[in-house]
Amino acid sequence: MAEIANYVLGYNNFNWSLDDEFNNDEPGSYQKSAIRLEHRARKLGMEFAYSGQPIAALGDRLFSSDGKLFGRVFGPGMAAGAHDKQTMRDDFVDALNRTGTKNFYFSVLAGFIEHLDRVDRSRAQSILNKCLDNPKHSQELVGLHPVRTFDEGDLDRCLTALEAPDDVRAGCIMNFSGDHSMRRFLLRNCWS
Repeated sequence: MAEIANYVLGYNNFNWSLDDEFNNDEPGSYQKSAIRLEHRARKLGMEFAYSGQPIAALGDRLFSSDGKLFGRVFGPGMAAGAHDKQTMRDDFVDALNRTGTKNFYFSVLAGFIEHLDRVDRSRAQSILNKCLDNPKHSQELVGLHPVRTFDEGDLDRCLTALEAPDDVRAGCIMNFSGDHSMRRFLLRNCWS
């Protein structure tokens, strides 16, 4: 858990001191280090999933809005290591519902869904549909969608979320971390 706290949950964790192989004098050292740190974060996600511990063991910091640079790669690691991906998704929801935070950071869950979309699109779609029904997730629904495969069904789901009250609708659009042209489309066509 200490490694996860350092690599994934720590504030501003793009810290070269976490990389034992970092050499500032080497050309391309920052890019090479970033690749190694991302690989480590993904491996930690897999190890966490293999451990069978509940997501709640990671605490509220998993969803806190302070910088989690490697959350997006920790999530796919969790998905790759999960024995039962639906149970893990339900565990995400339970952990999120127990937090008292109003502003959430969903990079780990978004990475989890993105990986799942690559290996089992129908299950990823099912999870996104369940996210639409969850008030806390629906605020971030647009950003939870894998950009690589965004289609009409995904757009319909996002438009449904955007029919929510103004504060939820604003969160849906502004927290979309994917294609900026899609964000412009949503702002132009869905904000009345």
